[in-house]
Amino acid sequence: MNDVSINTNPLLIAALEDILRVHTEGLNEIDIINLLDEQYHDIFPKKNLSDSLILFQTHFILFNALYALRDQFWANENGHLVLGPVKICLYPYNYSQHSQTLAEADHVKEYYSDFANMAQTDREGVENLIRSFWQQLGIHYEQPRAFSILGLEYPCEWQDVKKQYRKLAMQHHPDRGGDKERLQEINDAFETVKKVYRNRMVLAGEDENLRKSG
Repeated sequence: MNDVSINTNPLLIAALEDILRVHTEGLNEIDIINLLDEQYHDIFPKKNLSDSLILFQTHFILFNALYALRDQFWANENGHLVLGPVKICLYPYNYSQHSQTLAEADHVKEYYSDFANMAQTDREGVENLIRSFWQQLGIHYEQPRAFSILGLEYPCEWQDVKKQYRKLAMQHHPDRGGDKERLQEINDAFETVKKVYRNRMVLAGEDENLRKSG
């Protein structure tokens, strides 16, 4: 896919609209790619999705077109396209949803709108993105258990997290008659919670304090 054109493909946008209007239940990304490949031959450059770099480039081209299509629906007031992490679905136009989305900073759209981001991402960069994705997914699934171990409910203030952690660490420290394995469990939970707060940027302006804590 090295010779890929770095312009949004209007044929791809039209094909996506056709598919999404038929599949009103929504589709995931791989289903959309496969349908495009079956119904609109050569809409993507030669495909080999087992190659991580080609998969990333195909993904990028697809989402560039999806964001362009979303803007087109809004401009024509004939659809509201939701690009969810699991499902991509077309809904009837909704002015309030449209206005709310416009009011939010859409850094993801900005990323996919600039083909330079695709061109500048090499195979090593793709592998880093994949590792980062699985790390974030792991944190997502570990989060409820980590907060439970600390006796907390999300959301809560970072200062409350630190206070609770110190209380539990002191209570379960072996030098105070506590259990070593229980203390390790508390320490691991605290590290997970720290990642949650850092990744979600809920500690605006306090990230340095977070890094030093624990």
